[in-house]
Amino acid sequence: RRKEIRHASKNQKLSPDLLTAYLMTNDEYGKPLTDDIIVGSYLEAVSSGIQMPANYMCFIVYYLDHYSHFKQRVFQELDEVFN
Repeated sequence: RRKEIRHASKNQKLSPDLLTAYLMTNDEYGKPLTDDIIVGSYLEAVSSGIQMPANYMCFIVYYLDHYSHFKQRVFQELDEVFN
């Protein structure tokens, strides 16, 4: 993936995923993050607790159910991005 990013043209749109964000991030000294730091950060982000994401999902479902205008907007944006 590093090679893809390195060889991408300035106008080429890169995928907006977590790995790409980590690979394009530099440390406080301006150097690219190492593989060990990326793997550690990714694992921490993904597995930092099952309860918190579950709570967030419950809140999101509740919020969207009670505020239908936000629900419509979310679905519209999802359709625009993924269709």
